[in-house]
Amino acid sequence: MATSMRERRAWRVNRLWQAGSLAAVIAAVVNVAVYVAARALGTPFVVQPPNRDPSEISAGGVIVFSLVPLMIATGIYGLLRRFTRRPLRVFLLLAVIVFLLLLIPPLVTAQDAATAAALILMHVVATVAILVPLALLERSTFPGTHVPRRHAKMRL
Repeated sequence: MATSMRERRAWRVNRLWQAGSLAAVIAAVVNVAVYVAARALGTPFVVQPPNRDPSEISAGGVIVFSLVPLMIATGIYGLLRRFTRRPLRVFLLLAVIVFLLLLIPPLVTAQDAATAAALILMHVVATVAILVPLALLERSTFPGTHVPRRHAKMRL
């Protein structure tokens, strides 16, 4: 029995959200582990945004700021899949730009170098956590979008 295009699209969307959710949970778990390890080493996790009082980052904050952005990123990737020819390439470019921009707040607001380093490491974890599953998803769920090396020149 043949599946309809609507069923295939629904399956792909479901797989996308599964991959994004898994990435977000993995990022949250790893980032909490980084947080706990850094706290055990004496990192205070105190930040002071401009014109605000200093505040301490909690484990709950680490979880929220790991889960929510990665779910938003998954939604953006889904939109790119729908409206662009090379969604993974566009998403990778956007991810690199966002990653570089998001390195600024830890450097500016952290009260000490250890806090800044831990926060930057958490940004790296989140970025890798979303890029790897989406790249793997792209290759497995959307066959034919991967260009084999021997044919790459022909497609340019």
